[in-house]
Amino acid sequence: MSEQPAFFQPGTTYLRGRWRFQCLAAAPNPFNKEIRAVGFLYRPDESASPIALDPDDWATGRWEPQPVHIPAKTAAHVLWHEHRDANGYPAGSFTAALLALWDQADDANSARLAAAWPDYAAARALATTTDGLNHLRTIATTN
Repeated sequence: MSEQPAFFQPGTTYLRGRWRFQCLAAAPNPFNKEIRAVGFLYRPDESASPIALDPDDWATGRWEPQPVHIPAKTAAHVLWHEHRDANGYPAGSFTAALLALWDQADDANSARLAAAWPDYAAARALATTTDGLNHLRTIATTN
């Protein structure tokens, strides 16, 4: 069983009641060093507002991380890029370059890419797990 993180994680969307919080970054305030999670707070079908949440918001908010949905085309792109798998197909030039860049990214830059493209991050992570390629094949061929 995995442990619950101690604070909001970048690249993760959280649900609390009808509210959603998409965490883009977590960093200390440069003036007082208090940690803040920066992202967008919104309700479905409404505008999102930028916000910074603190550890008290985490502790009292009962935020539930939401699984990232991997679209069929994302699974197919990752299958092709990572393994030239027959269930995948090549991405367009931008996405192909993005995946190639991701291959060379260090941890910090990989986290930045994951925050911007969470579906690709989830598919790349799934590809590295036991039976992950079979899961990606199922996703790629069922939608």
